[in-house]
Amino acid sequence: MNKFVKFYREGVESSVRTLTGKEDYQFGDVTRKVAQGLHIMKTVDQTVFVPDGTLEDPEVVIVGGGPVGLWTAIITKLRRPVSKIMVLERYEEYKRNHTLILNSMSLPTDLWVNAEDRRGYEEFIHLLESLNKKVKVIDLENKLKNLAEKIGIFIKIFKVEDTSQIFKDYPTAKIIIGADGSHSLVRETHFQISFRKTIQPVVQVKYDIVGEGKPLNLLTQKFPTLKLMGFGLDEHIGRMNEGVTTITLMIFVDPSTSEKLKEASFKNPYTFSNSSQMDEALLNSIKIWMRSKQHFNGEKMIPDSEKITTFDLASYASDQVYKKENGVHLYLVGDAAFGVPYFRSLNNGLLCGTELSKEVASLLNGSDGSLVRYNDYALGLCWMELKNASLKGSLVKSAYSIVEYGKNSPDWAQVVKFDQETKRILLHGTERDKTEEQPLIRF
Repeated sequence: MNKFVKFYREGVESSVRTLTGKEDYQFGDVTRKVAQGLHIMKTVDQTVFVPDGTLEDPEVVIVGGGPVGLWTAIITKLRRPVSKIMVLERYEEYKRNHTLILNSMSLPTDLWVNAEDRRGYEEFIHLLESLNKKVKVIDLENKLKNLAEKIGIFIKIFKVEDTSQIFKDYPTAKIIIGADGSHSLVRETHFQISFRKTIQPVVQVKYDIVGEGKPLNLLTQKFPTLKLMGFGLDEHIGRMNEGVTTITLMIFVDPSTSEKLKEASFKNPYTFSNSSQMDEALLNSIKIWMRSKQHFNGEKMIPDSEKITTFDLASYASDQVYKKENGVHLYLVGDAAFGVPYFRSLNNGLLCGTELSKEVASLLNGSDGSLVRYNDYALGLCWMELKNASLKGSLVKSAYSIVEYGKNSPDWAQVVKFDQETKRILLHGTERDKTEEQPLIRF
């Protein structure tokens, strides 16, 4: 059984056993018991609302149709099937194609839809069954979009340039949710940034390889390779898809090295053809790492698949994630609310989207007794993640210091080192690299 589904089902079973006192309860049994503290939703006398072509009177408008915005919409709809939800997304086709690690703890275990309406619930289970720990964001977005449309969430392709237009165009909206990313217009217009800190400048190198990727041995391969490189590095190995795996390198650099690559953005990434514009020491370090992966793991890079960018690993947070303006409840979720590095954004966004869905469903049902819950939850999660990011940043710097020490310490050099032939190959490549018309690694 898929680990996410197993985690989800175990959570549901545990909740209902506690609720009913029936130790023999199994997933799939029908119960109408409701535990308010566990937020197990009863949907008796509710009819799923499915818009017919368009939606003129939404109750909820979500700005941003990425994974977090769609997730929030779906979980809200499953909690309250009669909800009229519109998602405004600026792009016809999704632009993200990177791979992230999905943590099973980010998935809801408190969602229960009874036999009165099981369609959306079963579709949700099928979606969970299709997920793996490593997930391509574009695949997740497409699956969420398909599910959202099936259960009656209206998705409109529209670029929001002024939030006042939402108030004007959709006067029936009781709730507006900003899920529009790190440069959130909803946040910039209605909230304030309370915290922003640059942790570390990085150069990101993404490339595709043939087959499945695997890491170097930490002690006997990775550490000696880092000694030769002179830069700290974190590697993320994506999930193989159709025989291809995406590798992401996060190389920790100083500000001057990052400055030389300032034109290399996500929209206009560099390739190895831009090597003359790159720092020579950095370029040599990338070569050493790729040669090491090729030498030890037989890694075969797909030519011309590389994308090189630079940015600052940064943390930021909005001062609040909930407020009320002109009778409309405004929320922030995902990167619009706060952002932390080290591949945590998706998981935090799913956690916050799940929590927010409880509050939205409660508001639409006429209750406003728990309005501070989501705000407190999201800000609490934010500050916990900021501390974790700061700690990891310190660990990264410490690891880099160890590498620097290893380069200059005779004792360490004797303990962990490559033989002369391996060292020569990693520094200069092989004769095969120089003579092949299409070498596995192109520089």
